[in-house]
Amino acid sequence: MLKLPSAVLLTAILVVAQTPTYRVGDRVEAYDSGWNKGAVAAVGSGNYQGYYLVKYDEFSTQRYFKPDSLRPSGPKEAPKVYPAYNIGDRVDGYDFGWHSAKVTQIRAGKDSREYLLQYEQFTTARWYHPRDMRAAGAGAAEKTRDQAASAQGPRAGKYGIYSYGAASAPPLYLGHFELLASGQYRISRTSSAPYYGEGAYRFNAAMATVEWLSGPLAAPEWGGKFSAEGARHRIALRTRTIATNSQ
Repeated sequence: MLKLPSAVLLTAILVVAQTPTYRVGDRVEAYDSGWNKGAVAAVGSGNYQGYYLVKYDEFSTQRYFKPDSLRPSGPKEAPKVYPAYNIGDRVDGYDFGWHSAKVTQIRAGKDSREYLLQYEQFTTARWYHPRDMRAAGAGAAEKTRDQAASAQGPRAGKYGIYSYGAASAPPLYLGHFELLASGQYRISRTSSAPYYGEGAYRFNAAMATVEWLSGPLAAPEWGGKFSAEGARHRIALRTRTIATNSQ
């Protein structure tokens, strides 16, 4: 029988002991371009063995996390009071940016009424929670502020990479890259190290675009269109693949 050195066994025991475990319903904070509060909705199995599905408090989406991207959290904050809208109201709905729309139907939701919005620029309509809505015209000052922030370029820090498919499905997490103040970046397939590649970048203010000068993202299929939306900095890498940082 193969006998492992005691130091190896002790290291393995410590790693297992230090890896936190969670149960459905546990309150946690998940690192997703910043710490966000939520609760464990499911313990992963199959391809998601060792992961935890977290339902955010502030967002309608949920996604799987490794335990090293989670930490215990306190009780859920008091429910927010959302504004009420009526059929016919003109509003903005958030879906990869703010879009003008009109309320056409109302239904009961889990913690608030939900609204079917018919876009003005598109033929499609979709249901919205009021957390993803605002009154029409409320974004004028925000737009001016965001345009000024966009001209300054992306902040240094970690950007989570997400691929979006069907509107009803949570985005697929692809890892993250970190923009360094030195004009370098490094990229990982997870929410932390190790990093599998690095390179250089620069910001083209005239085009509001991050230009990847070298490294994995310098390939032709990767873009870098930048925009600021409040505290969130967003870099469009592909049609439905984006990287975000919310500090």
